[in-house]
Amino acid sequence: MKSLTLRLAGSVIALAVIAPSGAQTFSAMANNATQTNTNGIRYAAGGVGLDARAEMQGLAASHNLLLMFAESSGEFLIPDSVSVRKGGVDVLNVSDTGPLLYVNLPNGSYTVSASYKGVVRSKAINVAGRTPDVVLTWPGQLN
Repeated sequence: MKSLTLRLAGSVIALAVIAPSGAQTFSAMANNATQTNTNGIRYAAGGVGLDARAEMQGLAASHNLLLMFAESSGEFLIPDSVSVRKGGVDVLNVSDTGPLLYVNLPNGSYTVSASYKGVVRSKAINVAGRTPDVVLTWPGQLN
């Protein structure tokens, strides 16, 4: 998993200088500004292109969790939906966001789920200050 995280981190840099291709277009990420949902959870999505990457890096310090979404090959993708649940209750739901999603969550235990082309990936996480990055992956060539 560590090598996938390192490969994905390298992909962030590569995506900043090349045009995206593959899983889904990144036009849905035009607005990378930090947003706040009705539960008071701050989040920011984006990360493709030099401007978006710089903006996301600038927002990293004010968020304690980074979620990354990719194919198992390491190519980034934009999930159809992402949810963060605490104690069975949704605290954040966003659509067509990523491939990087910064979130600022209160300390506690959560389940992160994301759906891409009908395939759901989930992971239990524990937030305690700055939390290690979470990578959710899907097999390539989903139809």
